[in-house]
Amino acid sequence: MLIHHDGLTFELQHHDVVAVRAIGPTRLHVAFDDGLAGELDLDAFTPWTGVFQALRDDPALFAQVTVHPELKVVCWPNNADMDSAVLHARLAAALQAR
Repeated sequence: MLIHHDGLTFELQHHDVVAVRAIGPTRLHVAFDDGLAGELDLDAFTPWTGVFQALRDDPALFAQVTVHPELKVVCWPNNADMDSAVLHARLAAALQAR
């Protein structure tokens, strides 16, 4: 499925997250099962409301990011999680734009 957002076109396909680590207060390094890996600044596309507000307000909580063992998505202890298809598409687009 193709989506259009912020002047970019993304193809959404599911890819498992195989590794993730926080590298700043709103930045992650994410690796996917197809070999795609790199840095994402969540400020660019994350509404810091609801469960995400706590991640923005508490860098120690944000740093506790992990891969959900069953769903293979980025998640945090406060039950916040991110769609791996969206993260994959955003990262692929960012790497192509360089």
